[in-house]
Amino acid sequence: FLLTVTQYLIGCGGGGGGTPSTTATTTVTTTTIQEWDLLEGADCSELHGAISCHLDDGVTGGLDLAGCKQKCIEYLHCEGFAVRKDRTHGCWLKYDVRPDVCTVNANVNTYVYNARVKRGPNTTTTTTAITPDAEVVQQVNEKYNNGADSGLFVHCTDFDSGVESTNTMISFSLVNKVSWMIPNGPINIYAGGTSGVTVIGTPNVKDLAVCYYPCDGASDKRARRGCGVPGPDTCSNNPNQSAWCSFDDNELEFYGSGRPCAFQPSRAQHAMELFKKHKTGEPWKLRDSGCKSQYVPPPKASINEVVLDGEKWNNGIKDYIWAYVITDMCNDYQSCKSTAMKQYNEFTQKYGKRPLLYMDRCNAESPFSVYSADSHSIVGPCPPQPGPADNSYSVVF
Repeated sequence: FLLTVTQYLIGCGGGGGGTPSTTATTTVTTTTIQEWDLLEGADCSELHGAISCHLDDGVTGGLDLAGCKQKCIEYLHCEGFAVRKDRTHGCWLKYDVRPDVCTVNANVNTYVYNARVKRGPNTTTTTTAITPDAEVVQQVNEKYNNGADSGLFVHCTDFDSGVESTNTMISFSLVNKVSWMIPNGPINIYAGGTSGVTVIGTPNVKDLAVCYYPCDGASDKRARRGCGVPGPDTCSNNPNQSAWCSFDDNELEFYGSGRPCAFQPSRAQHAMELFKKHKTGEPWKLRDSGCKSQYVPPPKASINEVVLDGEKWNNGIKDYIWAYVITDMCNDYQSCKSTAMKQYNEFTQKYGKRPLLYMDRCNAESPFSVYSADSHSIVGPCPPQPGPADNSYSVVF
């Protein structure tokens, strides 16, 4: 889709209230009408190119086109408005309009008041309207960059047959900027995503979390839905099987090599703070004990673990899958790529279509893009992701 704009416009935005149409090949053009610019077919809504003026909720339902223009002129901050093409009255006042991120909608027009535009009329800008998959890319990259105690819930298919839990729990990792291996990368995820297709859960899967670990918690070999002491997986609340961490960092317990204590969901931020310490090589209670074993990588290449309730995940799986991912490492191996594509097609048929993304683990700022046949790392190659055999604590951080 092309938005052909004869002026760069700054305006005030939430769309005309309709659902954006992104399947028709619609061209949006801008026509200058005296002091007003008309963006035909442009729906500039919240998060998509404009902010709504909160004057009677920004909606003036009884005004015709001339009345909407006059209302916008009278309101100091208004720089434009949206109208529905199928209505003769009613408009939505806008400011901070950015045509480059507006969506295409054949049912909506947006008018921009030139008197409040700071850029000259001879500038031409051509931009592409965002597609649903590209929108998800934008959202997941933003989520990845959000902060040390937030991020993306990522599941790599490994011991299970796909994305459904075959037990009472399912293992995810919270991937964010801290997941970057200092100093030159890559972003660390389980096995580099080389076991097949990787899944990103929607942000609300955090409501399914039963515990957090600041490193790999070996949850598949623990009681109490993966959050208890080592032993058979059960959903028992037997206090003797509890493995909750002390509130004193100097008293954190572990249950053998690579078996750290678990943090309750209400203490997720604390777990992620310790994950950051672990990744940067800062000494802490479990670095050389509960988070060290022959089966996990060294601290700088470590991952955290978030254990979700497997039954709840399975029951709502169609709503919990945000996107599927093929990593750069998987994409470079034909066997992994073939497996991932086969899984993606099977999962799509079973759970519904979701975007297929490419993850460039060597890209520290914007690792995700829409997957295509020619997807490749634009900044790589980066250093290989160390495996368990490289678990040396003499590494330089």
